[in-house]
Amino acid sequence: MDSAEFKEQLLEEFKKQVKSDPNASESDIAIRMMSSVIDKSSERTVQGLSLELKETKEILIAATRSDKSLANLNLLSFQAACEIFLVHVNRQFRRFQSSRMEFDKLRTNLQETASNLAYGSLERRDAIEKQALRFMRDGIRVLVHGYSPLIESILITASEEKSLNVTAYVTESRPNNEISHLCESLSKAGIETFMIPDNAIAYIMESIDIVVVDSEAVVENGGIINTVGTLAVAICAKNFSKPFYVVTESFKFARLFPLTQGDLKAYRKDYDQDEDFPKSEEFKLELPTSDYTPPEYITLLFTDLGTLTPSAVSDELIQLFTN
Repeated sequence: MDSAEFKEQLLEEFKKQVKSDPNASESDIAIRMMSSVIDKSSERTVQGLSLELKETKEILIAATRSDKSLANLNLLSFQAACEIFLVHVNRQFRRFQSSRMEFDKLRTNLQETASNLAYGSLERRDAIEKQALRFMRDGIRVLVHGYSPLIESILITASEEKSLNVTAYVTESRPNNEISHLCESLSKAGIETFMIPDNAIAYIMESIDIVVVDSEAVVENGGIINTVGTLAVAICAKNFSKPFYVVTESFKFARLFPLTQGDLKAYRKDYDQDEDFPKSEEFKLELPTSDYTPPEYITLLFTDLGTLTPSAVSDELIQLFTN
């Protein structure tokens, strides 16, 4: 199969995966796509298979950046998941090179690794949920910024299974268009839910107990990249001495070290997401979708690796990428 045909078939399957399961996380899609390449590859050498997987990653990331049909995928989260999948693959490659293993056995091991990662998806989220629920109490008032199925599940579990009285304050999180779905879902679960405008965060902060956000990526110093406005929420929370918690899976740990907000421009998607904003020939729009929150504003991160302080993230990343 030539390179053009490989790319065409890969992108066709990629779009099919995203369309068939719109609720799948970026890590789910990344694992499925990379696993599929391993299953179908005709390569018979470590070098050949390694190059094919790297090429796959680059093609998928480029498509995620530029193709509107993949708008539901977050670019940073997907890129981090692809890279962590390759970390697990490279471990198997190193074992193969230090042994007398047959290549077919290596392929079997890779398929088992991919299968374990795929089946472990629910376990990872359950582990995060258990960590977060330990910090919930009856009567708690939670401020949520940005849409997150994981936070949605945590709050509903706290209300329905733990019988806790939970009140949720959900920011508008513009330009995110999924917040109304989150509010409706929480309300249907019996959680008293308020949607608040983004510019009312400081006003409401004194009335809440904790802030909970998800992340698009966790960077090397323990900071996070997330829905734009997260930094403003974090600064406000610190000023009011409110705990600022992050729920995130380890597949979002990324080897990134942004120094300024401008560093995130490289991870923006190519197409506009400004349909809801006024347009004029008299002025331009600047519509960032994400911002970087430094570690000093984060209280704890609830992850599938345990409850971590921001400083502990660096140690986890070192172990992840060097073992």
